[in-house]
Amino acid sequence: MDVCVSCQQWAEWQCTSESCSHFFCHPCRLSTNHWHDMVPIVAMHADPARPSDDPEISDRHVDMILRIDRIKHAVRCVNSACRYDWCYDEQYDVKHFRLCMRRMSGQCWDCEKMKELITYKSTYLPQMTFSLSDELSPLPISMGERESIHRLSRIPESYSPIVVREMTNTLTHAANCTDPRCDRNFCDRMKEHGLHFKRCSRRLASCVLCAKILELVFPHSRTCELLICNVPYCMNIRAEVGHRFMEDRFRQLAVGQPDNAAPNPHVKPWIIP
Repeated sequence: MDVCVSCQQWAEWQCTSESCSHFFCHPCRLSTNHWHDMVPIVAMHADPARPSDDPEISDRHVDMILRIDRIKHAVRCVNSACRYDWCYDEQYDVKHFRLCMRRMSGQCWDCEKMKELITYKSTYLPQMTFSLSDELSPLPISMGERESIHRLSRIPESYSPIVVREMTNTLTHAANCTDPRCDRNFCDRMKEHGLHFKRCSRRLASCVLCAKILELVFPHSRTCELLICNVPYCMNIRAEVGHRFMEDRFRQLAVGQPDNAAPNPHVKPWIIP
């Protein structure tokens, strides 16, 4: 990893003299006496075989190298107060790519940009020792989570609305059921899923099972108008989306848009509690 010899942060410059081959960040470069033979790392990675006539190609080449260097810093940075503003964003993008279940289907735009970066690195930058594909490999999933994901993986896509309604009723029954020997179908499984949702620490970020449970409740929450609903997480979804709708409305009034302005298509006003 190319880090600064002084502060151990992401390096941007390197001294190419025979007696000194250390890396330096930009602030340390300004405060040191190593002004001779100091070249940026991006210029060292530049491929002479790449055409430099077209400014769009050269700019894209430099942008790709900068993004790879940032990811290389982010996946190994352990400093919670890193001075680089992009470090946290790159760590979030890497975590999203390693946990996203839509990565292979081509439906996630962020994952497609990351796969384009991997392909570009393997094609035009083979001399870089940093293995981007190994660092962005998917995280392992336990056998229990894999079985639960397999059970709920096809509920939003291929099941009929009647089956989705029955599964929602089963989830509602399991949330209030106290009988350990309940004869209702899938009651024990829904109890396990509900217990997992309560204890999961990444249900709002990257847990696939929690996302499937919320997707199961979404069709009901779109049409529910009850002030007190017994379906688990229905009121939470309606309150969250309603809060976002009000924030969007206040933002429109702040910039002086008229009352009949077009609403945000990503926010559904009928979910306001």
